[in-house]
Amino acid sequence: PLANLLLKVLGAKVPFSAYFARSYIYDYRNLEIGDDVAVNEAVTLTPHVIVAGAPIRIQPIYLGPKTTVWPHATCSGFTELPPGMQLGPNSRALADVDAEAGDAELASDMVRTGLPAVSVVRSGLTPAPSL
Repeated sequence: PLANLLLKVLGAKVPFSAYFARSYIYDYRNLEIGDDVAVNEAVTLTPHVIVAGAPIRIQPIYLGPKTTVWPHATCSGFTELPPGMQLGPNSRALADVDAEAGDAELASDMVRTGLPAVSVVRSGLTPAPSL
């Protein structure tokens, strides 16, 4: 709860019900966290996007309610995880990770993992067909 208070003071939109382990969080003003979100150890939340030859772009990160970000995962700018989604360990969420979700009912059972993160079926972790 003390980390949540500090994040609020620094400008992040964070409820007291969110859980943060030791994580790397940059540019707090562009961070919006939903209720009951778990951000595990060594997760990196960085709203700035650096592309060679282009100016630095800063875009918000939104983690919907009941979202879980597993250890060592990374969320960069433009990331929006829908409610209930899980981002697997050592994964990297790029822009529009919710494009495949469709609605909250599907997203609540969705797990994404990999580099970049792709959908997996929860039973057996079989890769889902790509779009």
